[in-house]
Amino acid sequence: MRFTDGRKIVFFSIDGCHTFHCTINDLELALSTLHTDGIIMLDDVYNSAWPGVALAMGHFLSKHRDQVIPVAFGRNKYYLARSGAGAYYLNALQKACPNCRVHSTAAPWNPTTQGNLINLN
Repeated sequence: MRFTDGRKIVFFSIDGCHTFHCTINDLELALSTLHTDGIIMLDDVYNSAWPGVALAMGHFLSKHRDQVIPVAFGRNKYYLARSGAGAYYLNALQKACPNCRVHSTAAPWNPTTQGNLINLN
């Protein structure tokens, strides 16, 4: 936080080391600095050369399911939002991309989005 003068981050992009441990570290850092309306973009989730990224994301979502929810995926990226901002991002994405497919029950544990997840592909 010393580089941002204590201000929280609104958009945090993760495209790093790609191992499980590095990705977990990056996700934890992102969460600790994320604004209440912030979003995290995680790259290479579906890249078969980097299985640690998908494993780390699953572990992270399980650990922080009360703080962060998935809202969208596409083009090898996954978008996570603070729980309180999830419905806002879901609605904004549906309006901005009316042809994007909505996957219902993709994240069923979260009542904020009723389990919906936007496919940006």
